[in-house]
Amino acid sequence: MVRTKQLNNKETKEIINTFSVYNLDLTKYKRFEVVYTDKEELLLGDKETIGFYHNNVCYPSLKLLLTVQTNIPCIYLDLGAIPFITKGADLMKPGVKDLDNFNNGQLVIMKDAIHKKPLALGIAEFSSEEMRTLEKGKVVKTIHYIGDNIWNYGNKENK
Repeated sequence: MVRTKQLNNKETKEIINTFSVYNLDLTKYKRFEVVYTDKEELLLGDKETIGFYHNNVCYPSLKLLLTVQTNIPCIYLDLGAIPFITKGADLMKPGVKDLDNFNNGQLVIMKDAIHKKPLALGIAEFSSEEMRTLEKGKVVKTIHYIGDNIWNYGNKENK
């Protein structure tokens, strides 16, 4: 079952402020709503999926991040890691080719190293400094990836 709630002015300002931390300007959107599906809570701006909730925190969606610049730090993936990440796997250290600077617990974008396109979002389990010293193990918990329910919401086959 899908429920929808339009955000009031106060809630809209909170979302705009939340996303401004990522250097994302949402002021072009006129109407914000939260869609509650069986599995996800999605943030829509003018009917576009621009965000999602994970552990009661709202994060930008990959669809939004494909269209704008942001200050969210990136991890660049080894080609061998891409098939796993795009199926929702957590990132393991051998899959890291390069990375920006970030803190433990920070949101990161996982991008392919060649085309620099966002493939997934995750929460870093180590700082970039710590991650550089590791040889193996899980380094990022994936929370959203291309092809998941958040990505596919609103596609014709899901309506």
